[in-house]
Amino acid sequence: MKSMHMVMYTRVMCMYIELYALDNLLMDILVLRMAAALVGRPCSLRRTAAFGTIGCAYAIAALSLPALWSLGAKVTLGLVLALFIRPQSIRQYAENAAAVLISAWLAGGAAYALGGAAYGGAALLPKYMRMLLISGAAAVFMPRLVRHYRLRRALAAGMARLYVSIDGAEYELCALRDSGCFLTEPVTGAAVVIAHIPALLNEARIPVPLSTINGRGIIYALKPDRMRIDGADTDALLAISAEPIRGAEAIVPYHIAKESL
Repeated sequence: MKSMHMVMYTRVMCMYIELYALDNLLMDILVLRMAAALVGRPCSLRRTAAFGTIGCAYAIAALSLPALWSLGAKVTLGLVLALFIRPQSIRQYAENAAAVLISAWLAGGAAYALGGAAYGGAALLPKYMRMLLISGAAAVFMPRLVRHYRLRRALAAGMARLYVSIDGAEYELCALRDSGCFLTEPVTGAAVVIAHIPALLNEARIPVPLSTINGRGIIYALKPDRMRIDGADTDALLAISAEPIRGAEAIVPYHIAKESL
């Protein structure tokens, strides 16, 4: 009786190596995009390409080294690839690693579940071309479904994960969604997120009128290089509070989250 490794090897030999490599590249990109969506952290196009290339090279190497098909080897690869989401702490790395492994399990399960579609149907295409189309479609839509689910849960919980990138420095904050916050910059009308980041206090130079229960005043904001709320990009400005924010590290206007769904 053939071992599982020999069965996998025989199946691969029934298709062109180019299609095998392309299929693995698409699946690796899907895994990374889903993992990034799960943890709500960005991943650049360069890191995505590197992630997919390494995963593809691993799959090709496994054709000659059956030991690479083992569960331990695959988990080790996942732990290494988790570094591509750029963790800022041990906790973030653990989250990234879990997200990569979960995403690989989901992507593999989806491929096997949809695999039956590759052996029938009306599309006049070779079966492996159909699998490539399925993988490509999954790489587009599955991360969006994950991100949509996370945003729905975040809205219900009233909290959000705020990611800010400014001059090469990156910050990840726990933000409170405030339904009573409608702070905007008066000239452009841009929404304003408030955060307590003392290191940026002297960098904020855009005046924004602020009204609170204690009266009126001015808070200063800046335009970050990139800002994401639960993994969704936003063009909002970032106002820097000199005082800590009770119960959170930042305040996000509720309507920004509604628009990102």
